Amino acid sequence: MKAPNHSYIYVDWQISYFEVSLSYEDWQENRSWVARCPELQLSDYGETQREAIDNLMEMIKATLFSAIEKEILSPMLRKLGFKRSRVPIPKREYYILDLKQCEKFKPLPNFGEYFQKPQVLAQPHKTQVHL
Repeated sequence: MKAPNHSYIYVDWQISYFEVSLSYEDWQENRSWVARCPELQLSDYGETQREAIDNLMEMIKATLFSAIEKEILSPMLRKLGFKRSRVPIPKREYYILDLKQCEKFKPLPNFGEYFQKPQVLAQPHKTQVHL
């Protein structure tokens, strides 16, 4: 199965949801399996091929959750080569990364997750003193 020509990360800030379509490659090292996502430059391992892929998907989710929480998702994705595509709907972002065709990359199962919105720090209110 060939990977798609492009990968994407879609974020809907209004309903706190993201969806991803990424690829992976895997190989066996000694008695472990390694799975790597080239778009996000992440890898993980497991005792079986399936476990390595599942662990990689959990790492991707954790990375995206952390980037959203720290409010660095957009800069992180730009640094990795993703381009922000214009979506005509407010509070929605669509990031695309064109992949070089490579036979060893396979599509990861697409998945979506809901996330907690980053907490906005409350501005201290000014107290007026009347003399």
